[in-house]
Amino acid sequence: MKTKLYLFTGMLVVACSFIVQTGYSQCNCPGGDPATPVAYQDSIPPTSSSSISFKFPKFDPSIGTLTCAKLDYRVSSRSRIGVRNTDTTARIRYRFRLTIANTISGAGVSADEAFDTFFGPDSLGKYGAIDDSTTYGPLQVVNWIGSTNVGSLASYLGTGLAFMSHTQSGGFISTQGGLNYNSQITTFTTGVYVLTYYWCPAGVLARNIRDFNAKLKNENVQIEWASDNQVGNILYEVQVSSDGVNYKTVYTQPSQAAGGNSNAYQFLYNIPSGAGENLYVRIKQTEPNGKVTYSSINRVGLDKLKLSGNTVGVFPNPAINKVSLQFDAEMNGDFGIDIISITGQKMYTKDIK
Repeated sequence: MKTKLYLFTGMLVVACSFIVQTGYSQCNCPGGDPATPVAYQDSIPPTSSSSISFKFPKFDPSIGTLTCAKLDYRVSSRSRIGVRNTDTTARIRYRFRLTIANTISGAGVSADEAFDTFFGPDSLGKYGAIDDSTTYGPLQVVNWIGSTNVGSLASYLGTGLAFMSHTQSGGFISTQGGLNYNSQITTFTTGVYVLTYYWCPAGVLARNIRDFNAKLKNENVQIEWASDNQVGNILYEVQVSSDGVNYKTVYTQPSQAAGGNSNAYQFLYNIPSGAGENLYVRIKQTEPNGKVTYSSINRVGLDKLKLSGNTVGVFPNPAINKVSLQFDAEMNGDFGIDIISITGQKMYTKDIK
């Protein structure tokens, strides 16, 4: 058996020159100012898996408005290929081609490229001869450096992680010498992936809104704010969003004072059924001259919210002659209690307040 080692120094130089670009010419804020970048990186150590998963933190919409995003990547693969001539009648002169197709996919992300590496010509003795085999590598067969824009931003907003995948497929074939050979390929791949978010302030901030707060209170969100140096006829709107992008007004409040006085405001927002894990809240302020400004954005986590009717504990269960009910929160209203036997028969019923 003989081993052939190929070195591609030019490809290695290119791989070392990978630099994440921090600019994005198409991503500007209203008024032409460049959007602010924030980048996250995930690196994959050498792996022989043909499917790689990588992840990034999502963008928190309470920071500002996500305008665009892009993914930079650098992928390197090294392969070792063993080949044996299985023709029992003659020495064969072979040429081979290795093709590795790469695909990166995720929400709004798609990139692919194939790499071909050629080997030979090499003359292999007939099967069973001392020189019926050869080995190529290990050598670099993939050096993929690129960038792609993220087409859909909705999946990258909120909390938690955004996942992407990188898959490889392909094959090793003879381009000369026929089909009577065996081959074995081992490929190790490493990857560096960088997701860059570009964001802008959600709007012109209202300087006179202070002490803005939104927090859970039972099954509602208590929203409070104060305003200084008010003029007359200011309109405040409480706006909420489930994704941090699309807001709707749920409450309006005219200003209560003028002439430099200060006032405090509050609103109790009832959380609708089917709400997601987060609620984003902001205050929109419209002045008499039509000027619109906004407060900062508050994010309220709803994942720990427990609604009435789902938080009743029964002890013991099953019971013989006594049972206790435990509620995780104060209960208000009229309730009906039914006690059912293990055979399904209603044994007791009572209405309570």
